[in-house]
Amino acid sequence: RAHPHAPPPAPPPPPPPPAGTEDQELRFVLNGEAVVVRAPSREQTLARYLRDTAQLAGTKVSCAEGGCGACTVLLRRTRDEGWLPVNACLRPLCSLHGQEVLTAEGLGGGKLPLHRLQRALAEGNGSQCGFCSPAMVASAVALAEKCAKEGAAAPSAAEVELALTGNICRCTGYQPIVKSFCEAFRSAPGGQCGVGDVEDLCSPASAVPAAAAAVAG
Repeated sequence: RAHPHAPPPAPPPPPPPPAGTEDQELRFVLNGEAVVVRAPSREQTLARYLRDTAQLAGTKVSCAEGGCGACTVLLRRTRDEGWLPVNACLRPLCSLHGQEVLTAEGLGGGKLPLHRLQRALAEGNGSQCGFCSPAMVASAVALAEKCAKEGAAAPSAAEVELALTGNICRCTGYQPIVKSFCEAFRSAPGGQCGVGDVEDLCSPASAVPAAAAAVAG
């Protein structure tokens, strides 16, 4: 019989990687830079990689089951496709081979100028605690690029709200968030909802083509 104050038994060691996978490499582009992950874990999510390994804390983790949207980042599968908002907490890291990921840090801030939608959210008082803000901006950027590709006019407030349905804000309320984005869309050059070339957001300007070539190679 175990002593009542004895320490709990040590957990079993993690199983070794399957035979033949030790030299496997995962290659993708993160914020314009080529990334190589050797023998990636099949259990690691994109959210955990971004926060724990890449040290990119702009991607938040809250519910960890795709319900709150705080972990939303932008994903592009091919050069011909647009950016898609995805839940990083549900996306297996191993599923990203040959794809591109764009986080809040890649959009702007730090050494980069703020993206116009980041700036609009801040100036429009659409961010209070800021926990949901990076994901809100990611969803808005995806909407902006979709409209720009289609040559559409600035989206309506209803369309902006629809684009943000996967993102939960618990403090600010949605009115200043939607209003901030709508004003940014309306003020875009030519009255269109485009926010500039998203590929130019990564610095330096040549990083995305070079990184994509590295991944393809």
